[in-house]
This record gives sequence, structure tokens and C-alpha cells, in this order.
Amino acid sequence: MKIVKKIPVRLLVSCLSIVAVCAQDAPVPVPKYDGVFYRYDRTSGALVDLEHQQAAAASKPKALGLSGYKVFFYLRGGRSPVRFKTGDPIEFVVSLPLRTDPQTIQFVVLRPGKDRRELVESESNRPSPLGVGQSHNVLDRSEVPFEIKQFSESSYRLIPFKPLPAGEYCFSFSTNNVAYAFGVDAP
Repeated sequence: MKIVKKIPVRLLVSCLSIVAVCAQDAPVPVPKYDGVFYRYDRTSGALVDLEHQQAAAASKPKALGLSGYKVFFYLRGGRSPVRFKTGDPIEFVVSLPLRTDPQTIQFVVLRPGKDRRELVESESNRPSPLGVGQSHNVLDRSEVPFEIKQFSESSYRLIPFKPLPAGEYCFSFSTNNVAYAFGVDAP
């Protein structure tokens, strides 16, 4: 009688182990459209849509232009409606048109505000007689380091090097102002 009870338990454990290994090796789905970013949910194997917006550009003087200015892009809304939790394994996928360099992908953290999220591109701290000083690029302050892994002819996995802290983020290409945004909340 004891032998009969042990066999099903061992069989169940073996089956669960095989299912777990197969789930880890499941192929990443290829996005349907080129140039669209998705979150890849490893648990369900599904692609999750990110918020899609056209970023607007603006500039703003500091202290009436006497302390320079800043040039920035912004997205409408203080928070993305697409939310993930800190600590969740987060990775993304994108398909690119053939001969598109994946190094044109930008992954940045946005500065949230009351009714918009900003990405400062350049700023000047020195005014000129015309109120405009020489600007310097500050985009690197907002960049999120990530790894690019190709998994099909023109599809890539985008994996942050470190877990993302709470905040607002977006993907875009350096060649346009289309943004795919999401937010990460503390647990």
C-alpha cells in the first residue's frame, strides 16, 4: 500500500519539474509589429502593451533666462496607466525593421510632474547677451543601462541590468519622438 502512494507523488514531482523546465525554455513570442515595445511576461508567456504616446518638445528659461535654459521632451499625464511592481522580473521585447541598428533604442527614466513626465535633453547654465548660452547634452543622466539580446532575425529582448526602482520610464528610438511608457510601483 505504501508503494502505491509513493509512486504518484514521485510521478507528480517529475511532471512538475519537466513543466517548470519547459516553461523556462519557452520561446519568446515575436511582436506582431515592428518598432513597438512590449513587456514580456515570463509567467504567462504573453506580451503586454506599454503606453504609447507622441512626445512633445519644449524649452524653458531658468530665472527669466538669466540662468540659462533647459530643453526637454514630455509625455502627457503625471503617471503612466501601465504599472508594474518593484522586484518583479521585468524584460521587454521589440522587433525592428531589417537593417535597423538596435543601438538606436533609448531606455530612460522620466521625471514625473503634476500633469506630465519630462526627459531633459540639454541645458545651459550660462546666459549669453541674447539670453541663450551654450548648451550641453544631459540625456545620459536619465539613461537606464540594459542588455540587448537578439532572439530572432529582427527581434530583441531588452533586459535592465538592475531591478528597476519605483518611477516612470519609457522606451523610444533616438530617431523619433514616439514613446512607449510604463511605471514601476513600490510593493
